[in-house]
Amino acid sequence: MDLFFIEYRDPIFGLILLSAIVFVIAFSSYIWGIFYGRKKRRRLVRFINKFNSQTSLSQKHREMLSSFDVDTQTLGLLANAFVKSGDFDKAISVYLIALDKASNQAEKEWALTELGSAYFRAGFLLRAAEVFTEALSFRARNLTALRLYVVVCERLRRFDDALEALRALEELGSDVSSAIAYIKAQIIISNRELSLNERISEVSKQCSSFELYKRMCMQAYMSENGSLAGYAFEFAPLKDVLDIVYFQSDGVNLKDPEYAALFYAKSELDTPELSAKNALSAMSFELRSLSALRKAKLSYATLSFGYVCASCKASLPMHFYRCPVCHELKSCKILPHLTEKSDENSMPF
Repeated sequence: MDLFFIEYRDPIFGLILLSAIVFVIAFSSYIWGIFYGRKKRRRLVRFINKFNSQTSLSQKHREMLSSFDVDTQTLGLLANAFVKSGDFDKAISVYLIALDKASNQAEKEWALTELGSAYFRAGFLLRAAEVFTEALSFRARNLTALRLYVVVCERLRRFDDALEALRALEELGSDVSSAIAYIKAQIIISNRELSLNERISEVSKQCSSFELYKRMCMQAYMSENGSLAGYAFEFAPLKDVLDIVYFQSDGVNLKDPEYAALFYAKSELDTPELSAKNALSAMSFELRSLSALRKAKLSYATLSFGYVCASCKASLPMHFYRCPVCHELKSCKILPHLTEKSDENSMPF
């Protein structure tokens, strides 16, 4: 019996058997790669055709760009020129052509990321989310697609998807603790199953890593009560809420020297404490000017507010937690402006 199975102990036979196994595995992988590549290509063609019917380029121009021997990078330069001029429809059409002509996975990933960015800038958020998902299917470590996908999900209020993308960014080494806290704060504040006080308490406990959570709580309280009178939670630093506290008809949080100085400048307080006077002397020119006018018994000035992003310097008319231009979180800087108080009696009809 041992003589019958002697070939199994032969090292040459073992080498042949190992080589045959390796060949079968390699051949199977090769065949699977061919079929998977064809399947992915058919899926990409269906994906492109779904969006091609809604592009602004004529069929003639699309065929011309598709037939010319132009690489994807050149098409990308053309599309980028359309983006800078604000012609997003044409940019989207060119990116779709670039995607169709992409010859390898890296080019397809790049074209999908740029296409999603164009849809996002054009305001087509659902399409942008779909394109970014497709881009991430090519490479899950696409940081640009992940970051923009988070912003898109925030605006669509798809908070669970945003948190999932943020955790992926965290795994890739990005510091997203503030962004996660910001998303959680929105989830808690929008939860109508809890009372207002319960929501504010939960935000204070879970979202302290997002510095502007106190402003979010104050705004939530104002949205249901109309003012901050009776607000029993911790107030935000005045620099973060100057634009909403200034328009309060009654003084709030007067134990804070900066708050007391503000309401003194507004003529809501008769005599500030010494700490409030010191705080007022360190405040902006606009508040000190209001205080000086108050002492002179002149009441024709007030404050208006502008908002600028500390990251990209974009000037915007409303407060933001995430800059709508550069998408930087907690970059809003509140700028007070001294203006003339409007007098309804002197306004023409």
